[in-house]
Amino acid sequence: MSEYIDGTSVLDDDVEMPELIDLPVYREDYISQERVDELCKLVWKKQQHGIKTMVFHERDHEGPFDRNSDYFHGLGGITNFLRAEEKAGRIEPISMIAMVDLNYELSRRVRLATGYEDYEPYGEPIADGPEGPFPPISQLGSWLNGERDKEPVEVSPEREKVYNRLCKEHPEVVFANAEARQRYIYLDETHEFKDAYYRKHLPKEIYQEVTHGRVITKK
Repeated sequence: MSEYIDGTSVLDDDVEMPELIDLPVYREDYISQERVDELCKLVWKKQQHGIKTMVFHERDHEGPFDRNSDYFHGLGGITNFLRAEEKAGRIEPISMIAMVDLNYELSRRVRLATGYEDYEPYGEPIADGPEGPFPPISQLGSWLNGERDKEPVEVSPEREKVYNRLCKEHPEVVFANAEARQRYIYLDETHEFKDAYYRKHLPKEIYQEVTHGRVITKK
C-alpha cells in the first residue's frame, strides 16, 4: 500500500529504493565498520519508507547543509526503529555518539546512491572526545545556532552557568550534539535531552530565547 511521504504528494511507489552501497566509514572510534554495515543492511530491509523519505528530500536541495525537517523525519524514524530494536533486545545497545556516526553513515550512503557527492564534517570538533574538555560557550558563538563559524560572542551569565553544568554532568550529550551538527545531522535524542535540561535549569525568559535560536547577549 502506498503512503504519503511526510505530508508531501509523493508516494512511496514513486520513489525508487536505492541500492545499499559498500562504503568505508569515516571513522571507527565509536562504531565499527562491521557494525555499520550490519545495521545499514537491517535499515535497508526494514525501513524502506525512511530511506525513501531521505532520498526524496535530499533531492530538494543542493547540499546537506540545506536539509529540511522532512529529511530528518525520515532519518529520525530510522533512529526510533533502531532504538526499539535495541529495547527489544534484537540488537546490541548503540551509544549516543555511535548513533550520530551511524546516522551520518546512512546519510552518506543515501546521498552517494542517488548520485550526489560525498561530504565530510565541517569545522573543528568541539572536543577530543565525549569526556571533553569543552570550550567556553562564548567561544562557540553563532555556531551554536547552526552557523558555520565560531565568532566569539558574549552570552548571559545564566546560560553560561547552565552550559558549564551540562558539560560537567552530561558531557556525552554535549559532544554528540556538536558532532551531529558538524555532520548536518539532527538527532532528536540529543536535542530533546538538551532542551529538557535548559528548560529545567534556565529562567523562563532566557530558555525561550535559547529555544528560538538567538544568541543571548549580556545586559
